[in-house]
Amino acid sequence: MLLLTCAVGLAYGLTLPTVTFRRVASDPEVYSILTGVRSMWDDGNWILAPLILLFSAVFPALKLVVLGVMLTDLGRPATRSRVTRFLDRYGKWSMLDVFIVTAFVGSIRLGLIANADSEPGIHLFGATVLLSMVCCHLVVRMNEPDGHRARTLERGGAGGRWLSTASAATLAAACVLPVLDVRKAMLFHNEFALVGSTRQLLTDGEALLAVALAVFVLGVPAVRALLLLRFRWLPGETCRGARLALALGAWAMLDVFALGLLVVLVKLDELTTARALAGMYLVLAAGVLGWLDGWLLTRGGREDGVRAEARADG
Repeated sequence: MLLLTCAVGLAYGLTLPTVTFRRVASDPEVYSILTGVRSMWDDGNWILAPLILLFSAVFPALKLVVLGVMLTDLGRPATRSRVTRFLDRYGKWSMLDVFIVTAFVGSIRLGLIANADSEPGIHLFGATVLLSMVCCHLVVRMNEPDGHRARTLERGGAGGRWLSTASAATLAAACVLPVLDVRKAMLFHNEFALVGSTRQLLTDGEALLAVALAVFVLGVPAVRALLLLRFRWLPGETCRGARLALALGAWAMLDVFALGLLVVLVKLDELTTARALAGMYLVLAAGVLGWLDGWLLTRGGREDGVRAEARADG
């Protein structure tokens, strides 16, 4: 039933209007995900258009088909386990278009000059992607009841401690520093920053986009970073918090948002004068460091006390 609901939601989410762009002395421009991809292709963005189509349409649809096959118990258990773990780990990238719309709406606040507003299609699409991630997680639990508890964990020594510290500090700076600078001649100037723009989106009535930004780009990555810091720096800390951090990795979408920012920067440059600020580079760095931090936690290594503790806890 969840898969069927996701399939219907995906079909509507791809075709319903997702964003309306208004400019002075021009008719409103309404885009769905598919028409937005076609518009980018027509504008000569021959790399970004296929990329968005892949993440927003092809991958989500293929994911639902594969999950349906997994539920039929076809294939070897080991193969089903690898496939579902891959989908569980990378399913969040289907949220790319949600964050593109979020950054676009948050950046285009040029008063009477131009304005962008979200439409029901992006809300339905985002809800469908999140529901498909829940469905995928349930399939993983069916195939691997132990989940992250079966993984061996590495503290990483001094390198791991400083990597976690650098990741957390970069994330904190990325949250408060301006990311994009958007100008329209001498008429308007707007800066997009994660914390400030989340509050502004909420004030402007874009509550669902604000919640998505606050939870998946700010909240979950922050909790994950704190859990990894605690695990690295406190020798007596058990593996429970680190395993929770691993599980949260599938829902921490700072890296997805970083790619969305790059797409928005290209699109904004066609409409206004837009440039990346320090926060943009910090968001990119925080995404990379967060990935490295999680990878170091589960990479192979020697048999040590933490591995023994992981087996005991499991």
